Parts: sequence; C-alpha cells; structure tokens
Amino acid sequence: MENTAYGSSICAESSALLRANSLGERSFLQIAIIAQTERLTTEEITAPCGPCRQMIYEFAQVGGQDIEIIIVNARKNKVIKTKIS
Repeated sequence: MENTAYGSSICAESSALLRANSLGERSFLQIAIIAQTERLTTEEITAPCGPCRQMIYEFAQVGGQDIEIIIVNARKNKVIKTKIS
C-alpha cells in the first residue's frame, strides 16, 4: 500500500508476514511475490525491498527455516526462486 508519504508505505510482503504473525504463525517455508504497475512491463519482476528482506530474514531466524522467495512477473512466464540466505 503506497501513498505520498513513501517512508510510511506498507509492502505486501511485510503486511502478509505481520498478519500471519498476528494469527500465531511463526514458521514459513516460502513467500511468493508478483507485482504489476503502470511503470512495470509484464516481463519485469519485482524483488522484495530492503526492509522486507530484513523482515523475511528475521522471520526465517525465528522459525528456523531458510525461507524460499518465489518472484514471478505479471505474465507468469518468468519465475525466479531464491532463498533469504
């Protein structure tokens, strides 16, 4: 969720992790990211921003899992799989 106060924007990744945490979930195996905006072509991918990477890393430490990050473009024909480590 973006607004003109960019520093207070909330990314989907952090929102999903915080919601799961509020429901008592602490261990995650994977997180998938797909994004499309007017500025991005359907061929481009969007990786997690630095603060989201840090949050994913810290959840990995708490849950004892090396969380897999799956990044997909809007056309769903380009997939990158990596680990938070």
